[in-house]
Amino acid sequence: MFTAMEHQNRAEKLVQQAVEEVSQSDEAFLKTRERLLEAAERVDRIKKSLAQKSRDLLQRLYETFEGEKHADTPNDLPGSRAEAVALIDRLSCEPVKIENIQKGKGGSFFVALLLTLAALAAAAAGGAAAVGLPLKPETFTNPDNIMKILTFIGGDFYYPSYGNPYVGGVLLAVLALVVWFMAKGFSMGKAARKNLSKAEAVKAAADSYCQNRQEAQARLAELEEALTRYGNLLETCEIYTDEYGATVRRIIHVEGNDYDTLRAPSKIVIERAVTCAKAVTPLIAVSIVEEENVPSPALTQAIEQAQSVVAALVEEREIPVPYIETTVIESEEEQPPIETEAQAQEEASQEHAEISPEEEEETRQEEENTAPQTPEEESEDKEEERTTDQEETRESSEERTEKKEKAEA
Repeated sequence: MFTAMEHQNRAEKLVQQAVEEVSQSDEAFLKTRERLLEAAERVDRIKKSLAQKSRDLLQRLYETFEGEKHADTPNDLPGSRAEAVALIDRLSCEPVKIENIQKGKGGSFFVALLLTLAALAAAAAGGAAAVGLPLKPETFTNPDNIMKILTFIGGDFYYPSYGNPYVGGVLLAVLALVVWFMAKGFSMGKAARKNLSKAEAVKAAADSYCQNRQEAQARLAELEEALTRYGNLLETCEIYTDEYGATVRRIIHVEGNDYDTLRAPSKIVIERAVTCAKAVTPLIAVSIVEEENVPSPALTQAIEQAQSVVAALVEEREIPVPYIETTVIESEEEQPPIETEAQAQEEASQEHAEISPEEEEETRQEEENTAPQTPEEESEDKEEERTTDQEETRESSEERTEKKEKAEA
């Protein structure tokens, strides 16, 4: 019975552990899921806003300075939230079924009761048969017959004339208790072993479920982290797009809509504004999930490109534009035809034949003059430059002195 109780306690602990592990795993998965959906919704909002602002900026510039329409930014952008929901559904698994472990006390009680009654009936029937009483119901309802049976059980069966009915009653009670505990222990042991086997199966299923949940959670967390970085970079691009949009409106309002009459700094700002607007186009038209790749290679590449674009915007250097031409404002000039290597060599030989000896001598002298100087020549040139600077400084000082004297006179 103690072994049965130990098995039962172990089974209950295993089931309780399974319930706690599954609950914790589901809670962590749901939290990661919510963070992923929030990050995806934020990215969708930023992408939509950034696409509209960059499109408006390019449209304003093209209509103002070239008189034509431009719609380079895609209108239909991949929905990050929809892709995230599809990924979550794909990674979801069937919930594990955890049934409560029944202790089996009720069943073991009835089994022990029946076996105890059967043992008492067998002892009474054996005693009645031993004293020569008929096995009829009336026999066991007669007090005299019961006393005879108890006297036989109490000692007459091994010491005739020394039997005691009270001793027989005690022996029957002991028999009933022994049968009761044996039957109950056997029944509980069987139920406990069954429960333990069931609990171990439940624990194994829960472990497998939690492992799948953790793997899915890790993939969702990785995608959520990538989307967060992606959203932060796009938000920075949006801020710079807003800034360039405001600056362009100010330039057009103050300096007019003739590109040739704009000041040089204004032209530089407009060129950077166009480059910034075109640089975000490949960054927003990407899918975040691609089959088993989470995040997708396109998203990873977009993050790397966005980092380069943001770094260029912050450091005010040339903005990289992946896969997009940077020439926007100025009209495209007709490109000369591409020459083959043989044509280039032939033209070079013709040009060399047309050069006269005098021109060759002049070219040779120019090359000698532009040849790199030795360290001694460089030091002499520097000394001459310093001497010249000192003389110019002295002359300017003398001129100022003469002017001052004339003014005093």
